[in-house]
Amino acid sequence: MQRVSVAVPALVGLGIVSLLIGVSFLLGLFEFVRPVFGVVFLAAGLVLCASVFTGTGTASKTGAAADYQLLVCPNCHKEALIVAADKHSWCADCERRKRARLRIAGLTFLLVIALPLTLQLTRKNQDIRERAAEPKINVPRCDPGIWQPDSCACGIWESSNQFCNEDEYSRNCAQTHYCCKTPQSGIWECRLLE
Repeated sequence: MQRVSVAVPALVGLGIVSLLIGVSFLLGLFEFVRPVFGVVFLAAGLVLCASVFTGTGTASKTGAAADYQLLVCPNCHKEALIVAADKHSWCADCERRKRARLRIAGLTFLLVIALPLTLQLTRKNQDIRERAAEPKINVPRCDPGIWQPDSCACGIWESSNQFCNEDEYSRNCAQTHYCCKTPQSGIWECRLLE
């Protein structure tokens, strides 16, 4: 008799679903979920997939001696005791080698694909947060001093000076463009651009 266990494809599917949920959380597809949950789901999916691949073939098979018979291993062609119900079973050495290959494939996946992807998504999420925390450059700012007209006190300095004279600076005040002279007596004088 063999013990009944959860089907391997179901566990692998659960691991892949957990991986996809983690990636979607890290990408920020759900704004109300913190990225930490993405890392948790991603790690849980990786651990689940790795444990399924590691545990493949390790299920203990208990039964009477009549349940086994001497057959040729289809992989290495050596004679071995194989479960009679499963004519395509591999011998213990081949099963061990297969599990080792699966472990190496899982670790390779983890190191080559999953970890760099997690780091990249986490870095991308951090960059988005840093950009959101930066002050906006083109927000009107009120500069101290005496301004003529008064409406020019709050505005944005513009980089292009093509319509202003050499001693003037271009300023956008409430969507109206002015050329402002540097203050000599502490007064900014701005003329409207037409």
